[in-house]
Amino acid sequence: TTTEEITTEDEEESETAPQEDEGNKIDITLNNIDAEKNAIAMEAYAVVLRNEMKLKYPSYKTEEFHEMYYDGLAYGLKDDPESQLTVDMDGDGIEEIIFSYSSKYVILHYEEGTVYGLTVSRTAMSIVYADGSFSWNVYDQRFGSESGISRLSFNDGFPVYKEICRTNGNEYYIDDKQVDSDQYHAYLDGMYEYKINFARFDLSLLDPNITKALQLASEYWGIKDGDFDSATGFRYRLYCTKNDGIEYEVALYYLANNSDYDLVKSISVNVVTEKLFGEQYNGK
Repeated sequence: TTTEEITTEDEEESETAPQEDEGNKIDITLNNIDAEKNAIAMEAYAVVLRNEMKLKYPSYKTEEFHEMYYDGLAYGLKDDPESQLTVDMDGDGIEEIIFSYSSKYVILHYEEGTVYGLTVSRTAMSIVYADGSFSWNVYDQRFGSESGISRLSFNDGFPVYKEICRTNGNEYYIDDKQVDSDQYHAYLDGMYEYKINFARFDLSLLDPNITKALQLASEYWGIKDGDFDSATGFRYRLYCTKNDGIEYEVALYYLANNSDYDLVKSISVNVVTEKLFGEQYNGK
């Protein structure tokens, strides 16, 4: 009958569709964060950032890495608009902090009460995804160009890599199974939807008083970080530009035309007396 023909056709389509779309399937699982353990890790990261504890660095001498890390990151990264992100890379429920530093990335990993440091080149970790995996690419005169996506786990601070997909431009693999070019690039396109962008270095990790200064300025202006300007639709951001440990300068920016952060105004905040003074508009 006509009804039977329609049913059979639908069944045939349902059977063939997954095969045709197999390369587009993205099986991404976001890691569940253990709030209690993660809070402990974040405080441990902050202690390291404040130079109150040295971190372990399995590949080099601790002092050597800590000196480079603290001098470079604690003071240099605060001027980099895209310098850090947090993501659980190994699925243990605790986020790592990844810092962009010069031509490298520095990863802080918390494990059993210890903070470990790891550096990787920008080619070894070019894009980070929401599930903690990351893209990489390498060129070698002997083997040519290769690229792919991998995942990290840690064993007493030592990194362990697991490859998810790879290609040399001629052969393509996902989960160690060979696929064609269309399937591979559809997979990459799907993963790109989960890309995480780096954000401005969180100065409050170095100085808890920054959080207090930002809060006082936010209450004074009646504007929270991330609010939108009613007239323009521009998104506001608050940022601490400088301080001497007592007086902090807080600046209010907005993202103009989705292109640049323009300074709107700034104000000085005394975190001891909680008084605000010296308000300036557009740097004047």
